[in-house]
Amino acid sequence: MWGRKTPHPLIVPLNAEVHVETPEEIAERQRQELMARKGDQFCSARSCKEETGLACEYLDRRDRPCPTAWCSEHRHVVNGHVYCPNHAGYVEGTESEFGAHVHPDVENRVPALVNWVTRELDADVLSMFEPLIPVYGDIMVIDPIRFVLFGVERTRTWERSWKMCSHIGVDLRVALAVEEGRPDTILGKVNSHIIVSTPAPWNDEYQYGTMPASPEEAEAAKNHMRMTLLRGLFDAVQDWAAHEPPAVHPVQQPPMQAQPQGNSSVTLEQGIDVPGAPQAPGPTSQQPGQGEQSA
Repeated sequence: MWGRKTPHPLIVPLNAEVHVETPEEIAERQRQELMARKGDQFCSARSCKEETGLACEYLDRRDRPCPTAWCSEHRHVVNGHVYCPNHAGYVEGTESEFGAHVHPDVENRVPALVNWVTRELDADVLSMFEPLIPVYGDIMVIDPIRFVLFGVERTRTWERSWKMCSHIGVDLRVALAVEEGRPDTILGKVNSHIIVSTPAPWNDEYQYGTMPASPEEAEAAKNHMRMTLLRGLFDAVQDWAAHEPPAVHPVQQPPMQAQPQGNSSVTLEQGIDVPGAPQAPGPTSQQPGQGEQSA
């Protein structure tokens, strides 16, 4: 026992800097590891011939898995899991009306359509609110893509909304929505009222609508969608602002601050006599039945 050598303890100087990973750094390191990991499946991306794909880990509400696999170049990693491009957007940006993340059916591509449309129009919609926010004194709130049951018919709908909120509630709400029963139509709403609708242009992510014959035709269809939705929403927002002017709050005068006698900088307030304050000029009023007293 006396001859056993004990290992020397690790001695760290007191002035040495020890880096402790933050939760964000740990998540980023894990993401990089999953992005670089090589699998043994063919990549599902178009024209990709890589056989290093990892399976998409998405499970829908019926526990059915996504049948695709993706190489390191085309896969997405969200919260430590590998997903295809479509389902990565579902998990990262969708939410139900009760605040919980929802998992649409594997074959349901409506959330991908809503995600693509809202990315295309996000900056333009925000520009509608910019001149109104300082006038109304509200704040801007942007909701994620949510699943809602709309109307008395309980229509299954996916939407994303931009809201102008005050301390008592929502003043103005603009939303872009797509109903599962009409996946080829995009709806524009203002305060839950459908204002405008337009056909969905073709996109490789969701594959609704008619495939264009050329890139120029595809760009023209996308511009038509953008201009139709923005024109209808802009007119509705302007009409709302004309009929809902901002509330005018009376400006409260600051209370009078009493000063020592003889100080000419005393702040005067009508109807209050302060000793030592100079008298405000103005006509003198007499009570009925009273006259000036003679010496």
